[in-house]
Amino acid sequence: MPVIQHSLNAILEEVLRQMYWPRETIISFEVIPEASLVRLDVDLPEIEDLPQATFALNRQGTQIIEKEMTQKAVRAAYARHVHGILLRLIGTTLYALPFERVSICGFTQRVSKATGYLVDDYIIECLADQARLLKINFSNLDLVKPIKAINVFNPNRNMTTTFIFQSIITTR
Repeated sequence: MPVIQHSLNAILEEVLRQMYWPRETIISFEVIPEASLVRLDVDLPEIEDLPQATFALNRQGTQIIEKEMTQKAVRAAYARHVHGILLRLIGTTLYALPFERVSICGFTQRVSKATGYLVDDYIIECLADQARLLKINFSNLDLVKPIKAINVFNPNRNMTTTFIFQSIITTR
């Protein structure tokens, strides 16, 4: 491995190692300097790992009430979480390295209907570039919606209007 590529790998590895994730998120990558590209593979958290309930105060403000979320609400939260992970990794990678593009794929583990075994199931992929990323107003991130932000990069995903992710075939 050339010295420059080794240094770029070390930089990105250190940056990714320092990132905090609220749920297990495992990232592997490949740095391709001659193409000004970084490829990321993200082992996403499982939907079951996300909260299934919300908490609020009762009307009197004296007790905390737990309310179970609908399955659609859980899937919507998961979709926002997945897209947020991708957006954060794209921004971090393009900030850490002097590259133009990031190709990112996200997968989860599901039981294969064909074999009955647990397999890696890709559910989202996109190719992000520096120019489109810089159109995001980073001084107003509270108003940025992760799903809409990732849509700017024309993702390869098969997600229903009720936030169910279907398998995709990646372009890699």
